Amino acid sequence: MAMFFFIIGLELKRELMVGELSSLKQALLPIMAAFGGMAVPALFYLAFNPTGPTAAGWGIPMATDIACRRCPDLARQSCAEKPGDLPDCAGHRR
Repeated sequence: MAMFFFIIGLELKRELMVGELSSLKQALLPIMAAFGGMAVPALFYLAFNPTGPTAAGWGIPMATDIACRRCPDLARQSCAEKPGDLPDCAGHRR
C-alpha cells in the first residue's frame, strides 16, 4: 500500500506542477470533487451509523475512496496485451 500511495502522490504532484491542474482555475473542479469524494462516503456512513460504537468508523469509507477508484485502472492496465490495448469497462478492446 505504501508504494501505491507513493505512486498516486507522484502522479498528483506532476499534474499540479506541470499538468492540467497547474492553474487554480483548472484545478478548482477536481479539488471540489476530491473533497466531495471524501465527504459523501463519510456522511453516507454516518447516516446509517449515527450513534453507538460504530459511529466512530466514518474515516474508513472516506479513506478507501482512492483505492477503490484507482485499483480497477491498474488492473485494466495489467490486462493489456500490448501498450495502448486497454479494455473498456465492458471488456471490449479499443
